[in-house]
Amino acid sequence: MEIPDGVCKELNQELTVLSEDQLKTQCESIVQEICNGDEMDSRSDTLYECICLVFLEGAKNDIEKDQFMEVLEANEIGNKQKRSVLSEIYDLHKEVLRNILKETTTILTKIIGVSWKLDFFVRPEHKEISPVFLVTLKTKEQNNEGKLDFVCTHEEMEDLITKLKDAQQQIERSASHV
Repeated sequence: MEIPDGVCKELNQELTVLSEDQLKTQCESIVQEICNGDEMDSRSDTLYECICLVFLEGAKNDIEKDQFMEVLEANEIGNKQKRSVLSEIYDLHKEVLRNILKETTTILTKIIGVSWKLDFFVRPEHKEISPVFLVTLKTKEQNNEGKLDFVCTHEEMEDLITKLKDAQQQIERSASHV
């Protein structure tokens, strides 16, 4: 977990004026505001932003209390007692913060497999036989696997393949410019 230098500096400035009890009260209040989506109380915007960043980064990276304490120490944030207060409150609310991150994070579905079958659609009244493709996309979102089934005509399948090839070429062009 990385904490930007500017945040470390600002957080240290805020921590110098707070006692451990005040820090604990402020942190508890900040976590409650994050959880409830409330407006900030009348307090330092800087403290709110720094604590939010540090706690949410820790929760996002799923680091344990000891690791969190080590990160604070490595970034020279506060003294040992204030790092201990921050670590205790982080650990107490880590799972709630992780759940909030899960709810607010956009996770794209990944295609992990494709299967298809050629079938024929018969219209007896017109004595017409049309080929159709039965396509199944196997998908994965987080730990849940699913599938998406659709039917398309030969023309629609050609159009889909052309668009996928165009997308692949665009990715290759973009990658060569990076």
